Amino acid sequence: MDKKDVSILNMLLEHWSQVVLLIGALGFLLKQFTSYRFKIRELKYGMSHKGKMESITKFFSAYSDCKQIWNGLPINQIIKNEIPATEIDRMILPRLRNLDAIIIELGLYFKSKELEKFSKLYENMLQMNSLLMALWSNNELQSEVTSGINLFHMTTIQKVNLFTSKWESISKENHLHIKELQEQLKKNLGIK
Repeated sequence: MDKKDVSILNMLLEHWSQVVLLIGALGFLLKQFTSYRFKIRELKYGMSHKGKMESITKFFSAYSDCKQIWNGLPINQIIKNEIPATEIDRMILPRLRNLDAIIIELGLYFKSKELEKFSKLYENMLQMNSLLMALWSNNELQSEVTSGINLFHMTTIQKVNLFTSKWESISKENHLHIKELQEQLKKNLGIK
């Protein structure tokens, strides 16, 4: 053995209690540091998860609110222009804006691919609004809603039927999107 090795061994044997104390202190500091890091990660995950869940809940609540407005609209009165556009906007636009704001919030928690289903539900609500405004104003429909239909020559009943038919179609489509979205969310959030 080398003289240097002997002196280190002698030092360890002579000062074993201080060496043990030093190793213990280093171990304690290492444990505290890693524990702190894990706590920070846990808090961040918890806050993110909580925010995500709150946003999802707000979205479904706002979507339900929008859905109710389409189900309860006085469509005959609207088509007959018995309700001014400002009143119609007052009934519909705040709900659509709220839904849009929540989708923007969801963008904080979801990737754009995951956000598509939420956005599709919103886009369908916008289609209904476009159809309603076209029916109210008797304009020709030039959109993906119902392309090229001249509303000017349609009767009130035909317009109501057009609106009702489109709403039923969108409702069915949205129901499928919601089912897919629920499955996707269950999978992503680890819910069975």
